[in-house]
Amino acid sequence: MTRQPLSRERVVAEALRIVDRDGLDALTMRRLGGALGVEAMSLYHHVPNKAALLDAVVEAIMREDVDHATFGDGPWTDRLQHIAIGYRGLLLRHPNAVAIVATHPLTTPGSMLIVERCLGTLTEGGLEPAEALAALNAVVLWTLAYVLAEVGRLPGAPPGASPEEAHDAIAALAPAEFPLVTAAVAQTTWGLPDGEFRFGLEAMVRGLATVLGD
Repeated sequence: MTRQPLSRERVVAEALRIVDRDGLDALTMRRLGGALGVEAMSLYHHVPNKAALLDAVVEAIMREDVDHATFGDGPWTDRLQHIAIGYRGLLLRHPNAVAIVATHPLTTPGSMLIVERCLGTLTEGGLEPAEALAALNAVVLWTLAYVLAEVGRLPGAPPGASPEEAHDAIAALAPAEFPLVTAAVAQTTWGLPDGEFRFGLEAMVRGLATVLGD
């Protein structure tokens, strides 16, 4: 049986599989080489160092949405919300890699393809290119920070309570001692990821519309 030749695409795909399955701390050049059946030094013919490998992993994640992202139609405010919701979904498909995305800005042409598509749909929706970039940066950074807190998987950090567990713990507080907190939790989706995310997203987009004079 002929062994599949080593390529940059195989190296990056296997690196992402390791992170998805076992976490960021498990990704070492030795571990990656072993998974690919080669010596670790062979990897450096395809990625010059660990930092470049992580950049490539971010690119691979972002390219997942280049052909599949949906932005909706209508005004740019609706399209921007579609972008944020899709971005959150993309990050949640790779929770172990969120910390990499947060610390490795998009710099490669491959990873910038999705940015180009996002700017395209926002300008079609009525924004100027500079306005589109400002709005996109604001919402993407907020979404990334939200998901980073949501997954709670910084390298080496123990997992905390899930958002649902935290919500239930707050809801179980004594109403006599915490009347406003318990009433608020009972009446809203505060503390639950989807409801909290949508609320914050809508508030941000409305604020951007005001700032940009929409």
